[in-house]
Amino acid sequence: MPDVEDRDEAAPLHWGGLAWRVAVVAVIVAGIATFIVAVHGTGRTDGGSPAEAEARAAAEGRATIATAVKRVVDVFGHEGDGKPWTRMTNPNRQGAPLTFLVQEKRPGWVKVLLPTRPNGATGWVRTSDVGMSKTDYRLDVSLRRHRVVLHKGTRTLLDRPAAVGAPKTPTPTGLFFVTVLLRPPQAHGAYGPYAFGLSAHSTKLFHFGGGPGQVGLHGTNEPSSLGHPVSNGCIRVSDDTVRRLAKIVPLGMPVTIAR
Repeated sequence: MPDVEDRDEAAPLHWGGLAWRVAVVAVIVAGIATFIVAVHGTGRTDGGSPAEAEARAAAEGRATIATAVKRVVDVFGHEGDGKPWTRMTNPNRQGAPLTFLVQEKRPGWVKVLLPTRPNGATGWVRTSDVGMSKTDYRLDVSLRRHRVVLHKGTRTLLDRPAAVGAPKTPTPTGLFFVTVLLRPPQAHGAYGPYAFGLSAHSTKLFHFGGGPGQVGLHGTNEPSSLGHPVSNGCIRVSDDTVRRLAKIVPLGMPVTIAR
C-alpha cells in the first residue's frame, strides 16, 4: 500500500486539459484524501451492485467522470435528501481537481464512487456541482499475475509487470479510480518520476507517512521488486511504464484491482 508519503514539493502538472496547481504539496499516496467519511454512520457503502449501466461501462472502459465545478461539493446519502451528510473541498489536498467516478445518473443527480474510506463508499451529488466527461481508458491490475494492463476501449495499450502488496499489507481489490497525478521531487527516487493516487485505501494500514493509508501507483528505483508481492499495498511499475501512463491517463479513470 502506501509506499509514498507526503513531501514538501511537487511539480505542477498540466495534462489532459486540467491544470493541477500542486504547490507545496506532497507526493502521493499515503496521505492523499482526507478520511472524510469513514463511517458517517449511514451505511454509505451501498453494499449492493452499483447501477448496472454505469458499472458495466466503467469496467469496459466507457466510464463517466464527474469533476467538481464548485469549491465545495455537498455529498448526500440519497438523491433528493435535504441535508448533505458530508462535504468535500475542491481542489483536493494535493491541488488536483476533485473528481469522482459516476455509478448512476438520475435527473439532477449522480451517484458517485468517493475517494474516501471505506473502499467502495458512494454518495449522491447534484449535477449542478460537477461537470461530466467520458473516458474509454481503464486500467486492470491483477494481483495474482502481478501485472497492470491499460486498455482503450477494446484495445490493449500496455501490459507490464508490477509489484503489489505483501501478504501482511495486501493491495485492496475492487473498482477504484485515479484521484491525482504528482511528480516526486526526485525522478530517480523510490517513487519514480510520477505517482498516481487512487481512491483505494489499505485495509491494514490506517495511518502511513502522515496520511490515511491511501493506495497509489508509482514508479520505483527497485525494478527487481516488479513481479512480486512486496509493497505496503501500493502498485509499483517501472519508471518507463509510469511515464507512459502519465501522458495518457485522465483523472477519474477507472482502475479495477482483482485477485
